[in-house]
Amino acid sequence: MNHRIFYIFLSVFLFLVIYILGYIGFVLSEIKAIGGSAQWGSVKVLLLQKAPDRIWISMFYKEIHMIKEKKESDRVDFYYSIIILGGDAFIYDAEAEAILYEYINENDKKILLKKLKNFIKTESYNKLSYENKKLINKRITNFEK
Repeated sequence: MNHRIFYIFLSVFLFLVIYILGYIGFVLSEIKAIGGSAQWGSVKVLLLQKAPDRIWISMFYKEIHMIKEKKESDRVDFYYSIIILGGDAFIYDAEAEAILYEYINENDKKILLKKLKNFIKTESYNKLSYENKKLINKRITNFEK
């Protein structure tokens, strides 16, 4: 009887590990598909974007504070990945939007703006939902101000 419980537990555990690793692989492949470099911070935030708002926002806030100490290319890749792939979470959360605009410095905004303008010329952009396209265009407009 104890062996049966152990095997059930082991099966559930292996299923969860495979599921989590598959989801991480999916997020990493999405980051590569949009032409970004995978930053562990953006992967963590993107993995939690479907979690309740408080969990997602606190992870985002923590990571955005940590990323400002990194080199410029890492910061821009983090922002870029979050903007392109985190669209659904941002659409419904004004607090996340405010945090994003508050912590991006002017030089990073210029580089990010150029990257976003290049992205809208790609096939990956065409595959996004109408709402995500609208959000990216809104960001481009806001960064140009």
